[in-house]
Amino acid sequence: MSSEQSNAPQFANEKDMETEEVTLQSGEKVTIGRPKGSAAAKAEIQAAMKDNPQVMEAHGPGFTLDVNWPAGQSGSTTPEFQSRTGISKWSIQTGGTFFKYRVWFETDQTYDYQFQDQTHQWYECNVWLKGGHYVDYNSNMPNIQKVSGS
Repeated sequence: MSSEQSNAPQFANEKDMETEEVTLQSGEKVTIGRPKGSAAAKAEIQAAMKDNPQVMEAHGPGFTLDVNWPAGQSGSTTPEFQSRTGISKWSIQTGGTFFKYRVWFETDQTYDYQFQDQTHQWYECNVWLKGGHYVDYNSNMPNIQKVSGS
């Protein structure tokens, strides 16, 4: 189900987020937003993985699914999609100053998510805490057409 951005699902307030700048393999820079406490959770998980490398495998099997998430729109996912991916809401926001687009999603799972736009560029967001997350990006073809999780 999709709706205009003005009816976008409510997500976490940006003051409740931590951000990280990342350079993609293509050389493009993106900004990732995660709930506050994610950096500490990542450090705890990395420490735990030294003793038990499978500690992060509890989220479920990997997936790659086709989606149709147009820029400027948002929506809620189907129960089947949420069960498979953990993602319950999404929004492709437009109009940023430095980054023109933001893929924002709400999840209750700890996947390493990737979102593919129409240029076949993937944007990654590792999730260590459930809640709202986003990736700010620039693209000539910004609609998200695939979602992957591992």
